[in-house]
Amino acid sequence: MKNNKLFLLLFLLLLFRCSSENNSIYQFDANENLFTAYAFMNAAGYDHDWSEMSPIRVEIRDYLDNNLSGDFKKIASDFFVQHGSGGFSAYGTYALLLSEAPEFRITDDSSQYKQLLIDYKGLDDLYRNFYQEAGIQKLWKRYRIVIQEINDEYKPFADVALSDIIQYCKLDKDYFLKRAATIYFSICPQMSHFTAFTTEINGNLYIINGPTDSKPGTGAFYHEALHHVINPLTEKYIDLVNQYKELLEVSSQQRFVGYDDWESNVDDSFCRTMSMVLNGIHSGNSGEEIKSWVQNEYKLGFILCMHIFEILPDYENSGKTFEEFYPTFFSTINIDKEKKRWEEFCLNNDKNI
Repeated sequence: MKNNKLFLLLFLLLLFRCSSENNSIYQFDANENLFTAYAFMNAAGYDHDWSEMSPIRVEIRDYLDNNLSGDFKKIASDFFVQHGSGGFSAYGTYALLLSEAPEFRITDDSSQYKQLLIDYKGLDDLYRNFYQEAGIQKLWKRYRIVIQEINDEYKPFADVALSDIIQYCKLDKDYFLKRAATIYFSICPQMSHFTAFTTEINGNLYIINGPTDSKPGTGAFYHEALHHVINPLTEKYIDLVNQYKELLEVSSQQRFVGYDDWESNVDDSFCRTMSMVLNGIHSGNSGEEIKSWVQNEYKLGFILCMHIFEILPDYENSGKTFEEFYPTFFSTINIDKEKKRWEEFCLNNDKNI
């Protein structure tokens, strides 16, 4: 009898786990198009990393170097030189607009991506030829299972992160379900450490991360998912946001990463600050620890990070939704104060060189 009860309990737990995974908005399948896109970038000259390249990336680069013809390397390099790596997310987004490998035919040419398809015209042909020239099918067969195992390690944290965002921003519980049928999550080892991007294609959201030295956790989801909360608000209040645009020029001095485009800088200032806060709350870190993380983001050139961090307690105590409170983040900006804050940072930074 006891064995029967134990079997029933285990069966119910398994059923619950399967049901929970089936009801998740997330999908974690390794993506061959993305694998091809970032293998192509590496073959074309993309060699930047914020840390040591992942072993997988090193192996793939060696394979490509040994198997690609000199003529194709030249073609790929010329394209890369012309378009650069600054828009590294463009190569992945473009690949997601295409049918599955090895066809790589454009399936989404909506107005949202028309300029991307114009700017990177011919990239679909290059992916198609690269796939054959480099023997990507063989390479993908070797690494698909490995990448899938990496992706699967993040499964337990995906829905938790979305729930944290929904609660913190006081969003409708179905906020993300209304924005996307599915959120596709993938780690791309051929990308640089600590890089990531998100895009929306055919009614689905994609969160694509490069490798990291950290263990899998909710932090892999906060930043990019928050963009789908923050970006629409920045766009909605763009006239108010642009009243403080002069701060972008101020931060151009010693800006390390922060974007040259003000709207993007604002979006990332929010996403970087709030992801640090949510990660800290989730992990039980102290306020001072969280503040130090936010300061590191500020130092990269995201000039509103510290102001946002200082105003977040007012939001938390306001009883308002994040959308209702959003204009307050700007109406409380003191431009002279922020200029002085940045100047003091630059002065202290110079002393530490």
